[in-house]
Amino acid sequence: MKLHLPTLALTFAFLLPNHVYAQSSSKVISANQYGNVSVKQNSKATSNWYKYTAKDGSYTILHPQAPQEEATDVMGIKAVFVVSEDAKGRGYMSNSTKLPLTNIDTSLFDTELLYNYTLDNLTKKSNAVIVSQQNITFNGFPGKEAIIHFKNDKYFAKVRFFLNPKNAMMYQVMIASADNNFNFPEATAFIDSLTIK
Repeated sequence: MKLHLPTLALTFAFLLPNHVYAQSSSKVISANQYGNVSVKQNSKATSNWYKYTAKDGSYTILHPQAPQEEATDVMGIKAVFVVSEDAKGRGYMSNSTKLPLTNIDTSLFDTELLYNYTLDNLTKKSNAVIVSQQNITFNGFPGKEAIIHFKNDKYFAKVRFFLNPKNAMMYQVMIASADNNFNFPEATAFIDSLTIK
């Protein structure tokens, strides 16, 4: 299964109400313009994977191949989606995005409302259905995990997103596969390798 960067980037372009795709722009860029990539040997599942470090230092994560970056600008919100694919055609994506929440007490922010809105908006705009979802916590950050079926593109995605209420930074990781089975070592290794700074 060949996953294309614009299709995957669209998966996460859902944070704003009334999102208009015509107002977004994206381009594929070199893998070191926004972050640094180095070969990392960790566990058996991630032997020779690439460690990606975001340029702003907000997170690190392991990717199965040298990842590509796709810079997007959606109605003034700039984001860099980091994408790679393994030998079996499964897609991996990571991202951190600073949300435009100025003059808001983010400690009182309703993350559950944001996550539910995000999933609802995503499914409506992508002809997708939520297969399952659950609330999770990652390093003390409230989060959501969901498995989503993208009917048009004929793939499933396991997505996790977390919000750091202190700085309004949204972290996202996704694995895309042709089937609904995410019980393979590489999926777990990818998600577990995320380190938020």
